Amino acid sequence: MMQTLAYGSWPSPIDAELAATHDGAPGFVGFVGAETWWTAPRPTEAGRR
Repeated sequence: MMQTLAYGSWPSPIDAELAATHDGAPGFVGFVGAETWWTAPRPTEAGRR
């Protein structure tokens, strides 16, 4: 049977800290000829791009 909970009160293994460590948004996107280049943040590697 499905349990109904109030919005935002369901249990989840995903919290703000976990979400922040997996930021995958590109910081820079550029084109070189027919190639596309971008930088991607690596929070688990001290913020290396």
